[in-house]
Amino acid sequence: MKTLIFAMTFIFLSLSLTSSFAYDFEYSYGDPSLAASQQYINSTVNAELRYESDFTYWKPIVGASTEAATSPGLITYHFSFTDEISEAYLFLNMPTFNWSYSDGHNFLYASTDGTNWEELNEVTTPAYSGYNMGYYNQLLPDSVVGLNDIWLQARLYSFGSSAAQGGVYTNTAQLSRYTVGTESTTFSLGVDFADTTPTPDPVPEPATFILLGSGLAGLAFYRRKRK
Repeated sequence: MKTLIFAMTFIFLSLSLTSSFAYDFEYSYGDPSLAASQQYINSTVNAELRYESDFTYWKPIVGASTEAATSPGLITYHFSFTDEISEAYLFLNMPTFNWSYSDGHNFLYASTDGTNWEELNEVTTPAYSGYNMGYYNQLLPDSVVGLNDIWLQARLYSFGSSAAQGGVYTNTAQLSRYTVGTESTTFSLGVDFADTTPTPDPVPEPATFILLGSGLAGLAFYRRKRK
């Protein structure tokens, strides 16, 4: 019986060989200040890149004394494809901070047309001297994935006493915070397209034939032994 189980397991594993998964379209970046990191940015409003000794990130240019009076920093991305989209996976970091000079509060929205927006993520203001990393790391809902388009918009609110004085310290609301000199990813989008053509029967690779043959040989040996 053990021999039979082994043979059947071997056959199953032979037929289950898979290669590493890859999306039909993949785009990612680490440092938001690089040109390649900005090729899908459709527009920015009240937003700028901030350069520190160890970090780069997007932040609002000007804040206000209260969140209600704040015009957020907006960074809008647009991805357009000729093929029909099946599903899309997004990873994005957009941290908030809370310091004596300012508070941060971030939102992520998505849209099929760049006009009607649906909220996907809220990164609230943390406790004083703390931070929220604000990761979005999951499949995008079908409701925000168009046939051929994906729109994303980060809304960064930075407000407080110093923010009211010209927005000098509006770095408590951030997008794509990147540590200089690392290979860390701050934005990644993977898209699979719908299969609109018939798929032929897969042809097993030679290695699969060998493994399958070995499994069948083991099964035949077991049957002869039983006889």
